[in-house]
Amino acid sequence: MTLITYNLYLLTLTLTDDLDRLILLPSAIPTLTIDTPVPNIKQISYVKSGRLWVMSDFDDGIIQVDNNRDIKEAVRSLGLFCVSKDDALLYKSDRFIEDEDENGDGDDNKYGDQSPWQVRFSHKITRYDENGRKIEDIWITDRIQGWEFSSIAAYAFITANKNGDIIISCNQYETVVGMDRSGGHRFRYSHPENLTPMDICTDKYGHILVAFKSSIHLLDEDGAFQKILLKNMSSNIVFTCLCLDDKQNIYVGNDRGIVNVYKYLKDE
Repeated sequence: MTLITYNLYLLTLTLTDDLDRLILLPSAIPTLTIDTPVPNIKQISYVKSGRLWVMSDFDDGIIQVDNNRDIKEAVRSLGLFCVSKDDALLYKSDRFIEDEDENGDGDDNKYGDQSPWQVRFSHKITRYDENGRKIEDIWITDRIQGWEFSSIAAYAFITANKNGDIIISCNQYETVVGMDRSGGHRFRYSHPENLTPMDICTDKYGHILVAFKSSIHLLDEDGAFQKILLKNMSSNIVFTCLCLDDKQNIYVGNDRGIVNVYKYLKDE
């Protein structure tokens, strides 16, 4: 029985490696540079029309820019955001947040005039359907042992994979964690040098792309390291965020307000 399990494991690894050789380019190829009007990019999301939603690390809200640096739209918000399949922008519109504990108790005036960047967020993931109706809460501290966002500087990026997994990167714990759709623990990934993970996204094959300050790592859907897609060769620039467009090109934002676009998959 042990021999059969071992052989099946080797077969799985071989099939995965062969697939990656077929679909991945040897290295990421730069295709475009976008000089945005945002001084220090915190988050980006692609819109199918060829534009980007961009948010600064400062008090600039969310803006939509094209490849020529022109601002097409602006939204006042200090929270993180995402873009739906039909290009709708989803964001938290109010300045104040409610920090609930697991019993649902909260204090609306707890933080006074502080912005969402200056306070702790609740330790939970809330899932909604396509009509905005709440489906369930998944409390992170119940699912991931040792996670408790005690620092006001703690934040987490979140994405969903094609298999339904929930992927979280947390700066406070310098790790990427995967959970199944019910919140069960799947995997944990940390940089070999304990560097802080920034933004994350997933591609159509289920790969997980993780932005560190100096590199972009590619993981498989089980959180196993596959390769370094991109290295930052400049010590004066820090990778801060990333996203994919509808052609699976990588958009990588940095702390200088620049978004660089790379091709990493072979043409189908």
